[in-house]
Amino acid sequence: MGGVCDIHCHILPGLDDGASDMVMTERMLTRAYESGIRTIVATPHFGKGFGYASPEQIYALVEQVQQAAGSIHPSMQVLPGEELMFQFRLLEQMDRGEIVSLAGSHYVLVEFFPGLDFVAVRTAIQEITARGYWPIIAHVERYPCFYGKVHLVKQLIAAGAYIQVNSSSFQQKWLRRDIHFVRRLMDEGLIDFVATDGHDMHGRIPVLDDFTAYTRKKNLESEWKRLLIHNPDRIIQDKPIRRGEKYV
Repeated sequence: MGGVCDIHCHILPGLDDGASDMVMTERMLTRAYESGIRTIVATPHFGKGFGYASPEQIYALVEQVQQAAGSIHPSMQVLPGEELMFQFRLLEQMDRGEIVSLAGSHYVLVEFFPGLDFVAVRTAIQEITARGYWPIIAHVERYPCFYGKVHLVKQLIAAGAYIQVNSSSFQQKWLRRDIHFVRRLMDEGLIDFVATDGHDMHGRIPVLDDFTAYTRKKNLESEWKRLLIHNPDRIIQDKPIRRGEKYV
């Protein structure tokens, strides 16, 4: 894989609250490419009121979207995945092979209801890892139970979780608790992936501009590469992330 990879994007048409049709998908692909993104892992919601698309549905739509991406540029790649809403029935669905991991790897992108407490999240991580998956917690900044409690995030990492945050959470808005929390995680090296969580072209656009601006301001080029290129590449290769590794 080469270039920047967005591991969390709702770009498949008609499956959830992301792209409504192929016209929107193509617009999102074009904008993502113009912003420097070269690989997108398509992650439609699984559960959360959007139903449970079958792996076959996901793969068929990814093939269709890949054709559109290839017409934008031959180097652009779209890979299958899902954003899994955790409920205990999800564990049974995993056991039956009904979910789609990220790019066919051991990594799975998992989200939680915002009101869930830490113990419930930790139990979920333990159950998922026991099944041989490597869980990535989607947009960890959306869960108030972690605000001001970075030590709890460290416990989840110790339990086998990886941490993803959204690029938009690096905006210059210091008074927001979620943004302050994300910068604390960044300072302590606790973030593994930054993604767009792109949904459309008017609210949640598939670009990484906020994170890129932040890392440029802070002279964090190595972290930019780690979180947007090197760690996503570990997903593509289906290899665990080597924590503490530095990139130049």
